[in-house]
Amino acid sequence: MKKYIWVAVVVAAFLVSPTNTHAQSSGTYDGCLPSYAYSPLTGAPCGKTAVAVFVDQTVFLQTGPNPVIYGSASGLSSIGLSLEDSGGGKSYGSGSIPIVNGRWSVVISPALAIGTYKIHIYDSNNQLLSTEGPLKVTGTSTLPPGCLSTSGYSTTTGQSCSSGSTSPSITVLNPNGGENWEKGETHRILWTSQGIDKVSLYVYNDSLYGSGSTNYLDPSGVSLSVPASQGYFDWTIPTNSFLPTPTTGNEGRYKIRIDGPNPDLTGVRDSSDNYFTITSPSSASNVSASIVGTPTLALTYNSSRKESGLTATFKVQVVTGSAAVQIHTISESVVVEDSVSEHSMYNGATLTPTTPLASDGNYFTIPANTKVQFNAIAGFDPSQMFAGSYSATFLGLSTPGQKIQAFGSKTNSLTIVGERSPYISSNQQVGSKLTLTGQRFLASIGGNPTVTTLYIDKTAFTTGVSVTPTTLTFTLPSFVNPGVHAFQIGNSTGKSNVVNINTTVQQDVLPSTASVSVTGTPTLSLTYDSALKESQLTANFNVSVTAGKTPMTLPTNSFFFVATAADNQNHTVGYSTATTEINSANGAYTIPAGTTRTFNLTAYFQPSMMFAGSYSVRLNSLTLDWNGHYLYPANKAYTNNITIIGERSPYITSISSPAGVNDVVTVTGVRFNSNDSIVIDGTPFFSGKGDLVIRSTSMTFTPSKFHLSNGPHAVVISDPVTGLSNSMGLILSGSNQTPASASVVGAPMLTLAYDSSRKESSLVSTFTISVTAGSEQILVSQNQYADLVYSDGTNSNVSATQSFQPITSLGTIADSGSLFYVLPAGTKAQFILKRTYNPKWMFAGTYRAYVSSLQTFAVGGTKSLYIPSNTTNNITVVGETSPYITSSQIVGSKLTLTGQRFLASIGGNPT
Repeated sequence: MKKYIWVAVVVAAFLVSPTNTHAQSSGTYDGCLPSYAYSPLTGAPCGKTAVAVFVDQTVFLQTGPNPVIYGSASGLSSIGLSLEDSGGGKSYGSGSIPIVNGRWSVVISPALAIGTYKIHIYDSNNQLLSTEGPLKVTGTSTLPPGCLSTSGYSTTTGQSCSSGSTSPSITVLNPNGGENWEKGETHRILWTSQGIDKVSLYVYNDSLYGSGSTNYLDPSGVSLSVPASQGYFDWTIPTNSFLPTPTTGNEGRYKIRIDGPNPDLTGVRDSSDNYFTITSPSSASNVSASIVGTPTLALTYNSSRKESGLTATFKVQVVTGSAAVQIHTISESVVVEDSVSEHSMYNGATLTPTTPLASDGNYFTIPANTKVQFNAIAGFDPSQMFAGSYSATFLGLSTPGQKIQAFGSKTNSLTIVGERSPYISSNQQVGSKLTLTGQRFLASIGGNPTVTTLYIDKTAFTTGVSVTPTTLTFTLPSFVNPGVHAFQIGNSTGKSNVVNINTTVQQDVLPSTASVSVTGTPTLSLTYDSALKESQLTANFNVSVTAGKTPMTLPTNSFFFVATAADNQNHTVGYSTATTEINSANGAYTIPAGTTRTFNLTAYFQPSMMFAGSYSVRLNSLTLDWNGHYLYPANKAYTNNITIIGERSPYITSISSPAGVNDVVTVTGVRFNSNDSIVIDGTPFFSGKGDLVIRSTSMTFTPSKFHLSNGPHAVVISDPVTGLSNSMGLILSGSNQTPASASVVGAPMLTLAYDSSRKESSLVSTFTISVTAGSEQILVSQNQYADLVYSDGTNSNVSATQSFQPITSLGTIADSGSLFYVLPAGTKAQFILKRTYNPKWMFAGTYRAYVSSLQTFAVGGTKSLYIPSNTTNNITVVGETSPYITSSQIVGSKLTLTGQRFLASIGGNPT
């Protein structure tokens, strides 16, 4: 039985208004040929069909290896779709995806490898209509459903998370494919299960899309909670619209689905393996159709494309009743489908009557009480099909008012190798080496060879694979257990047929994760860099890397080293060279699962860019991929120590500290020059500022000239060419500088007010703020802010309008589009800060507001004036449009929530 994980986001995509921000459309193919007056794809007059294809935005929220791609389209009856991986290879392709009621979807199978993919959409003429993306596949958890670790119990099933626990499961037994049931009949649905207590039963028809494709079995809802141990449910098939109703010809595409608890989280669900049929009770009809004789599927020659074609031929007999009937000259559709129902392609069949009939070019008119036969021929392009064994089915005829199903047999089966995709014809295993033989194993794009991928049970392998145009040789990984496994070959043209092979490789227990360790004794030495013509610091390491149960792919610059000095200053660099046994392709090393590879690594450092000190080097980490995942070594082995004096950057040896603000401070060091600046608390000061004097080994300045106040300060020397020096502290005392300050006066308020312009309420926070200038003039920005937070302190991020005005008039200065109020040295002023919020756009909850600081400008740059603790009163906002819960009550298993605005509408239509 196949176990399916039904992705919840797909359901959500059809419950909300569609948003097509990833939408493009191009191309003008409308299905018309020169002899057609109307399009066989849309029924529209030829030359007037508008084509548009859209991919829903929610598709790109999926991350699993079997995503569902879906969207809407107009002007087409079907589309083709392919996925392109980051290396330019084709990872998936479907030649014909039907469009029903303007919607289409396709489940990507087999599973995709982890990576990023582009979505290409084509019309039935193989013209590119749209390219969407990126679709990011990140894989799925290897832990049991709901488990946070390998110990404890599942948060969703209650089952043990240990490796020996029994996994919850469901298996549908009946119907399981091929059954023919009628509406109104009662049939018993059967299943087996383990590890769950309740199941929910559904019926769905996969020719439908959206919420109308699936429903529970009975209007009373009994089927939504059935004891799992019961193992059966007697279902009386509804005769009304409660049963998902497909278009004529798709009555044979029903399946039963049974879900366990929380199936979207646990994946515990199963469906019928194959389709069964639900039809209406037999009744007389004015027209009927059937397949007579033996339909055929054959390879023919397509002279326009100069390659082979696939042609399905049917003889269709139509019998009319008491009234004449019009039959469209193009049949409803013919489907060619492979033997495992994994790949299919649809196309209309051209009808030719065996006896003359009246026709307007679009419809044949069949008189009442007449029997007539048609030759129906549908063509397909094998070059767009996956390799496999195919047969064709005639789905029906079209009339202006209905679709007529034509019952009858399928065609013969025909094996298609595809004119482009690989095809596996045989296999041979000697020991652990497997050889696959076939055709078209190698491919190229623009003359450049593309990567050939071997899939084992849908897991992709690209390294360790030896490929010729007709053979592929591969040493089976030790983690492949003895038994039957599915093998497939893929390249840029598509994927081959799937071959099941009974392997005999012995299982080897491997660690679940990779590991890395330093072997031997790493060394650090001074060497000569001929390019820079100066000394360099060289570290040598031998590193052993072991892959776990899956292959490892490491970027060639994976290995990062840290040189640590006695003052704990770190310098990080990445550089590696590898032994020849590692295959480096596409900028990465690949280590097969369960194998160990040794890297001889060399890391280089420039002493001229390093602070003086004594250094040793250690391997810090390996970068496993480009997404920030790291692997740290089991042993942190350090090299020997080397003392570096530094060759270029400034270096501070001492500062005359502590000192008074009016004292002359001396900074002593090496490699100072006149282009340097002294950076104090992040503010740079250059020669000529105050009384700053810069010499080659010292700098002098008076702190008060820089408006520095009492307390500790950080001093750094900056050279525009060689960089920054080390940092050293400076402590000042005896300052006559008074800093600026700010505080909230009185009680700040948060109130509900009436906004006459919007004719609705507003939420207003009001603060009176006193600002005192210190020993120097300050400029107070007009752009000030108050924070609106929830009762738990979380920022609400609600947008607002604001005003910040002085209570008494102040002078202003405009600079860079901003307005500043001028507050002279030693003066004080009060300001009113108001922020206005719209409750209509706020979540229901309790709010308060506060001001953390004011933005000012003074000598030395921008400065935030910290405002001591302050906060407004709390206000509860219910929102003027969103729902609000006021209370709850539980009686037995029934929960009642009470509140406001639980129902809403858009344009008068309930949502």
